[in-house]
Amino acid sequence: MEGEAAAPKVSLVEIENAAKRIKGKAQLTPVLTCSTLDELAGRHLFFKCENFQKVFPLTLTKIQRLVR
Repeated sequence: MEGEAAAPKVSLVEIENAAKRIKGKAQLTPVLTCSTLDELAGRHLFFKCENFQKVFPLTLTKIQRLVR
């Protein structure tokens, strides 16, 4: 779209390095499905359950500081 900045190019190596830097700092949360809702929606739905976090999830700002 006009006026939008292009997404920065990120290499696989940069992603792998960032993953190493945040390893152990970010908690994985489950992704659940529901066949009843899939049927009603006519497609597969996936729910990222942030409410299952044991502690407050990292904010985007905190994650950005960790990967720099």
